[in-house]
Formats: sequence, C-alpha cells, structure tokens
Amino acid sequence: MVGEIARDISRRVTLMQKIDSGNIVGMKAHMEGLNHLLDLESNEVVVLGIWGMGGIGKTSIAKCLYDQLSPRFRARCFIENIRSVSKEHDHDLKHFQKEMLCSILSDDISLWSVEAGSQEIKKRLGHQRVFLVLDGVDKVAQVHALAKEKNWFGPGSRIIITTRDMGLLNTCGVENVYEVKCLNDKDALKMFKQIAFEGGGGTTLNPPPCDGFEQLSIRATRLSHGLPSAIQAHALFLRGRTAAPEVWEEALTALESSLDENTMEILKISYEGLPKPHQNVFLHVACLFNGDTL
Repeated sequence: MVGEIARDISRRVTLMQKIDSGNIVGMKAHMEGLNHLLDLESNEVVVLGIWGMGGIGKTSIAKCLYDQLSPRFRARCFIENIRSVSKEHDHDLKHFQKEMLCSILSDDISLWSVEAGSQEIKKRLGHQRVFLVLDGVDKVAQVHALAKEKNWFGPGSRIIITTRDMGLLNTCGVENVYEVKCLNDKDALKMFKQIAFEGGGGTTLNPPPCDGFEQLSIRATRLSHGLPSAIQAHALFLRGRTAAPEVWEEALTALESSLDENTMEILKISYEGLPKPHQNVFLHVACLFNGDTL
C-alpha cells in the first residue's frame, strides 16, 4: 500500500514541474494578491480558497504559489486534481489521507476508516507548521477528511483549496477567497502569442512571422473568451499549421464556424462550477426569450 502511494506521489511530482511564474501572463498579479491574503507573518492558521470556472488556471496558480512558498515550510504537500483521482479510487477518502500523511511524514500509515485518518492527521500534524494545497476539490467530504478544523495543524499553517464551487467554500467556512477571473483582451492576446509563436513555456517570445498575423491573432483570441485553457488550445492548434497567413485564415474560419460549440463548452464549464441552486437558476434564465421578465 505504501508503495502504491509512493508511486502515485512520484507520478504527481513528475507532472508538477516547477513553473516560472514570471513568464506566465498575469501570474505576478495573482501571486501578489494571494500573498496578501495568506499573510505569512501571521501565526494564525489561514485557510484560503482559490475559486473560478474550469480551465481558468486555478491549478497553475496554486502550483506557482506552492513553488514560491512551500520551501518556507518543513511540512508541505500538494494533492492534485482530487475530483478526478477520487473517481479512480471509488471516492475512498482514506487514499488522500494516506497520501497526505505519507508525503509529509515519509512514514508507513495504516488507516481503517476516514475518522481514524482524521484523528491521525490531527495527532501527527497538530504541532507542525504545514503548507497544504487541496487542488480540484468538488465535495465537502474531501475537505472534512483532510482539513476540517484549523486545530488539526500547527500555528502558522496555510491551507489552500482550489475549487469551482463557491458554495463548497461557504459550507466549509472558508472566509478568505481569491476569485480567478478570465483574462482581459490585452493579456489574452499576450498569452496567445506566447504560445502560438513558439514562446510558450516561459521561453523567449519570437515575433510573429509577418504583420498579417497580428489581426489573425486577435481573431483567434476572441474565440477563447479570455479562458486560459481555450487560449492555449487555439494557440497550439494554430501553431501546428504552416506559418502562412492564408493557412491560418482558413483554420480560423473553420474555428469561427463552430463558434456555437465553443460557446456551449464554455457555458457548460461555467454551469458545472455552480452550486446546485444556482444551476437551476442558470437553466431557468437560459430558457427565457429576449425581452422576457424573470
């Protein structure tokens, strides 16, 4: 069992290569805002939520924050993509408890129940200054199993929760919330160029091959509605095409013809990130005709 957890952690560490936040569009501002909310000088235990729709960059932001701040903590752990991994393990919360304890303590932990796991976390980490990131949380039970109470962790600990669900943060009593918004037009265009013209990943940005690509880049960016994951997808799609304006023109025309599908995907992402009552309101409003009153 310990070997399985160790392999899982090793796999995640491999995926979690350090990110140079200075080269990611908008990341510097995110780091400044989050550092202010975390107030590392305080000896209190601070729980912070990073909230936003799917594909908006919550995980990337959390990774940058972890890379920047975790070296200041002897006890640290980043549990990535809890929503998806939970499905792979039949929603067994003990898996995450074991992963967390094994990662921080490098010890063989046996848990016979989630309740026992919670007690073990409090017992083992209650006097340690911990930096913990719970990424991609979509169930209150996940938070309760790993970090239900502040007194489970020692003074000065920092707990970060990334989620699409603001209702979940409210239920868990998370008062400090950082909302991640879509990129503005200027930053969206900058990100697109960084990726499309071989500059992605933090390398030096090459200029577009010719002036004709500026307007084509603007057109491509508008299709993404400021959503970083969509910007990346469109930029990589076009980067794989021959560097000729007419080829991009043809590809963009095809993308624009499927604009309804793109918009529906973004609406779906937004919808899935809403609490259940808000989903019902969303569907109700979507069924109204122009000019109808609520």
